[in-house]
Amino acid sequence: MKNLKYLFIAALVLFGFNACEDVPAPYDIPTLNGNGGTGGGESSENTIFEQNFSSSLGEFKQSTTNPDVQWVNDYSAAVITGHEKDASGQSVYKAVESYLVSPAFDLTDKEAAYITLNHVICYAKNANTIKENHQILASTDYTGDATKATWIVLDFEPVNSGSFTFADSYIKIPEELLGKSNVYLAAKYKSTTSEASTWEIKKIIVNEGEIPEKEEVEAKEMTVAEALAAYTGTATPAVVKAYIVGFIPDKSIDEASFSSSATSKTNIIIADTPDETDINKCMPVQLPSGDIRNKVNLQDNPANYKKFVTLTGSLEKYFGVTGLKSVSQALFEGESSEDEGDKDNEQLAKTYIDETFATDLGSFTTAQMVNDYAWKHEEYNGKGYAKVSGYADGASQDAESWLISPAMDFSKETAATINFDYVINKGETSLAAANHKLMITSSYSGDFYTTTWEELDFGAENDGTWTFRNSGNIAVPAEYLGKEAVVIAFKYVSTTAASSTWEVNNLLITGEVGGSVNDNTGDNEQGGDEPGTGGEEEDTPTLPEGVLSVSQAIAAYVNGEKQEVTVTGYIVGYATSSGGSFVGKFTTEGAAASNMLIAATPDETDSSKCIPVQLPSNSDTRAALNLKDNPGNLGKKVTLTGSLEAYFSAPGLKTPTAFTLE
Repeated sequence: MKNLKYLFIAALVLFGFNACEDVPAPYDIPTLNGNGGTGGGESSENTIFEQNFSSSLGEFKQSTTNPDVQWVNDYSAAVITGHEKDASGQSVYKAVESYLVSPAFDLTDKEAAYITLNHVICYAKNANTIKENHQILASTDYTGDATKATWIVLDFEPVNSGSFTFADSYIKIPEELLGKSNVYLAAKYKSTTSEASTWEIKKIIVNEGEIPEKEEVEAKEMTVAEALAAYTGTATPAVVKAYIVGFIPDKSIDEASFSSSATSKTNIIIADTPDETDINKCMPVQLPSGDIRNKVNLQDNPANYKKFVTLTGSLEKYFGVTGLKSVSQALFEGESSEDEGDKDNEQLAKTYIDETFATDLGSFTTAQMVNDYAWKHEEYNGKGYAKVSGYADGASQDAESWLISPAMDFSKETAATINFDYVINKGETSLAAANHKLMITSSYSGDFYTTTWEELDFGAENDGTWTFRNSGNIAVPAEYLGKEAVVIAFKYVSTTAASSTWEVNNLLITGEVGGSVNDNTGDNEQGGDEPGTGGEEEDTPTLPEGVLSVSQAIAAYVNGEKQEVTVTGYIVGYATSSGGSFVGKFTTEGAAASNMLIAATPDETDSSKCIPVQLPSNSDTRAALNLKDNPGNLGKKVTLTGSLEAYFSAPGLKTPTAFTLE
């Protein structure tokens, strides 16, 4: 009878999430394509205790306050969830506190010890309660009833994923437990009638010694078959050698097309033989925007069909199955890594996040601070994006919702940029900046109340249309460079008085060498007179030594290279973009505080003869120059010193350090 109950609960876990708002895909089985394995840290001669949940809960016992919510063995893991569907298909959340308790182990002669927990948490709605609802505890007086034992809450950072991608958490065992002979561990899960996550644990290992330093894992060369067998649910570096056999035109791998007539540039399918048509023997590959996508995708390069290619990337779940993501190098037969050029390879290696949100929210997570209006994946006319809105039931609602990136290691970076496309529509246009924010932190651990967030200005605009615009390259502030765990987030707010809709896609975060990060870099033809040729530009000999005219600065720009320059010109408007294409607004109406345009003459209206200037947030430069707060600056002459580099996919001036306004 007990087994039947477990099967029933497992069925609920499998089928009960196909309408979950937080994750756009149904509850994904993390062992598709024949991939088994347990993942997680490895045992060693220093192992004190180990439990693998691949086939059972082992010697672990459980105590629960609700017999309807139990830990079960499913999908090679210990699994618990307080969520299910009722007879009408509506979500039901059950309140519970449930403990999964280990057998005792001995730390009598140990001077240091740590735990490796291979696990994942999904469908957690509220980032504030993740730590409270998923705890690792230790006790020395447990006697069978977990609710009566004295537990120590261990310092534990839960792995909260937007997909079922397992990862290791390392947990130090505190000194007060060392020297004890009767130590128990427990995984404590909590859900309420308003929220319930899913927690899966594949393995628990207790090792003697200190937590090991993080090691770089070398990518191993594999065939597709070897890669499918090697993936265990944890992101794994890999070099996969295979043939390009097709692409996926829609959000489902069931729509895979084994042909060269591609309608999508964002992915390809690879296999071990050029004529393979069995999708179970294939692997989808996500193509990051930029050089790799331009070189590999079948829509632009139909001749790549059935070509042999070597791809360096990370084995992760993609389209619900084992795929290759974060591709940093693509070499066709006969090419060597040197053929791509040292600079290109450095640039590709500096891509931290390349997320189109074309099929799901990827590795991003969501958190609802006020009410349950979450970011979710949506598609329209074949275009996917992340979307949030506080408009429901025919009225605007109070809401605060966050879309949160995975952590990025900027420890070796001296510069980094963020770029994305977005639409803000409906609601109050005057609240675009206040209610739609790009945030950054290096202290996020899942608890918003202990996290210090900083706002990054991306010039948020609501123009009342559904036309995507580009954010331009947003510089990561210097204080986050050199940090190991940098996180960005999109913060959305609405009220009962006004609610908008915010859609985001094509997010790209790159390191120092990036240059322009938009696919349509180069589509924008840059004009302007050659230096010294006269025209409407003021005569260059009259400029002070070391000062460039606008056309000279445009001509001096070399794609991807930064130069410290001083440029003089007239303030003629501000910059916007649509899909990455540079557009000038030659007015003060609707001006963004984050940038302005300068040109050789005060009456210029040709965008190609202008330079967009970034006005950093909370700076004297922005306060004095921006047209939103200073409309009288339109037509005034200004001289600025800053970095000549890509901005709005065009030659621009960023990070100005000095200015003179005449």
